[in-house]
Amino acid sequence: MNVLAVDLKSTVISLLRSKSISIFTDEAILTTHNLEQWLKSGIYDACVIVIKRNGFGHSVARTLRSRGINTPIIGIVESFTDRSWSDYRAAFLEQGGDDLLHDLNPRELSASLQAIARRTHLSTHDKFEYHFESAHLIVDNLSHQVTLNEVAVVLTKREMEILQLFTKTPGRVISKEAFLSHMCFNRRPESNVIVSLISRVRIKLRAINPDAEKFIKPIIGKGYVFQPQNSLH
Repeated sequence: MNVLAVDLKSTVISLLRSKSISIFTDEAILTTHNLEQWLKSGIYDACVIVIKRNGFGHSVARTLRSRGINTPIIGIVESFTDRSWSDYRAAFLEQGGDDLLHDLNPRELSASLQAIARRTHLSTHDKFEYHFESAHLIVDNLSHQVTLNEVAVVLTKREMEILQLFTKTPGRVISKEAFLSHMCFNRRPESNVIVSLISRVRIKLRAINPDAEKFIKPIIGKGYVFQPQNSLH
């Protein structure tokens, strides 16, 4: 499950990641327009936003829905002193939010995300298996191991990040910009770095089984898509 988090504390992010939930965040997300651009990539299965007076307000869900963003949205209110909580939460849900939590309880947030995963039939498993013709690919996100037709695929950290994002979002076109946004670089590189990384992953897969490079398909002018023939995860 891929989750975009806005203003979420690093300790909470670490706890969620320990539960096999992929959390992505960026301090550059300061406006609803920024947030909209990130969510338009189609990569995220849910979005968690801390509602603040000087940040994203209570109406953020309504604004995103009016702009065609359908990603599930969970709001978190860290301090609440205004009207009744039930009315405040109901208003957030009526405006398009999917859940609103009072104060930050990592266990409650994890449970809410798992509920969204169940409702939208998302996989929260650690191991993914995919097939394309004679190629049988297994990606274990817990052990960070990849095998292709029972042969270990040796990948660098960056190559593994690329393949993990692909295997968690089969059938979705991912732009080079979206890859850059997901991967933590000390300095933001040029988009051709992503092209090079994807090329290296395909070469390593092809070296073991020529059919395996067909998992990753370039879409001219848009990005790349991971398209297995079938999957088991």
